[in-house]
Amino acid sequence: MKAKGLLPEHINYVLNADYFGVDPNSTIMKRKKEKTEFILDELLRLADQLDVQIRREALGDNEAPVESGLAHLDGRPVIFLERRLEAVEAVGVLVRELAKFRMDDIYIKPAIRKLFEDIEEGG
Repeated sequence: MKAKGLLPEHINYVLNADYFGVDPNSTIMKRKKEKTEFILDELLRLADQLDVQIRREALGDNEAPVESGLAHLDGRPVIFLERRLEAVEAVGVLVRELAKFRMDDIYIKPAIRKLFEDIEEGG
C-alpha cells in the first residue's frame, strides 16, 4: 500500500543526513529503520505541538479504499494513517498533511524542515 506524498528518495535524503542534532554514530542513528523511526517521532512531536491528533487505523479495504490524510472531527484536525503503511510512507503522509499548518513559531530540526521544503518546491 503506497501513500501519496513525498517520494522515497526525498525521505532517504533526510535519513542519510547527519544534522539531526543527534550524534550520527549513536545507536539511534546507526540503521535506516531507526532513522525513519526518529523522523516519525519528530513528526509526531510536531503534530502534538500543532494540536493535531494522529490516529493509526485500518482505513477501507480492497473494495472501498480510503487514503491516509487530514480530516476534521468536531472542528479538531486529525490525521488518519493507514495502519498497514510502512514507516517511510507514514512519514510522507505526515509531512504532506502537516505542511498545511502554520509552523512559523515552532522550532523544527533542519533535517525535518528539509522534508517540508521539498514538499513546498513540489518535489
